[in-house]
Amino acid sequence: MFPDLARILPIGRVLHKRVVRINGRIRDAADRHGFRLVDLYHAPSMTQEDTWSPDRVHGSTKGHVLFAAAAAEALGLPGSSHDWARADPAAAPPSFRARAYSQVQWTQNMLMPWLWRHLRGESSGQGRGPRRPVLQQLTD
Repeated sequence: MFPDLARILPIGRVLHKRVVRINGRIRDAADRHGFRLVDLYHAPSMTQEDTWSPDRVHGSTKGHVLFAAAAAEALGLPGSSHDWARADPAAAPPSFRARAYSQVQWTQNMLMPWLWRHLRGESSGQGRGPRRPVLQQLTD
């Protein structure tokens, strides 16, 4: 499930209800089909600044380590645990300046391009072809 964007990005408050609704549908589908689920929404570690890159959309190196640990737990891999979800008590809360900067970055890199495409009636995939249009065998 998606993390709680309202606790990561100030603009996330606008998206909060939608994220909750999407997460509900993801949980329903996982339950219906017997899928294992990684719940990032309720994990305190997902709200810590150093889990995310400065744009607050992509994971940092630490964030990717946590995502992998969460997936390992969901898959029941040996040695996995729920430790990935715990907040790091040594991590400092983000400063006002850091939060403001991340909001500007997110608005510039994510929101404005989406709005511009939306106003022109375009999709983010419009005009793009497949990355690998010809099926090829994988090699070692």
